[in-house]
Amino acid sequence: MSEQSMRTVVLELLKSLDPYPVENPAYPGTPDVNYREGWIELKEIDHWGISETPVLLKHYTPQQRIFLRKRWAAGGHAYLLLKVGSSDWLLFDGAYAHAEVGFAAQGELRKHSLATWKKRPPAGELVKCLTASPRMKSKLK
Repeated sequence: MSEQSMRTVVLELLKSLDPYPVENPAYPGTPDVNYREGWIELKEIDHWGISETPVLLKHYTPQQRIFLRKRWAAGGHAYLLLKVGSSDWLLFDGAYAHAEVGFAAQGELRKHSLATWKKRPPAGELVKCLTASPRMKSKLK
């Protein structure tokens, strides 16, 4: 599955939140999906790699990190959804996504994710995670 395929799945899962795919060359770093209450950056990697080494994300730019951090710090909804191979999906808040995703090992990513799923998130669960409260509490300590 490519990030484009992942985007198609996410748009379907978020249908009740009026999602829109975003391609914005005028403002680099703008996340891939805008929905009624916020933004989601989508990232996909083929596999986890060696368990104790950082999970590297190609194409996760400094501008994308900054967008997520700034929006989260301003009180907005900004998340990163990571898909690993054909098995794992992990959701991170903007603060953690900025500071740790791409630098942390698999165990730390699992520990600090807001939610994890095997395969794709079941219908309604991603929506529930994104709307469970006015703003999910950051796990970045």
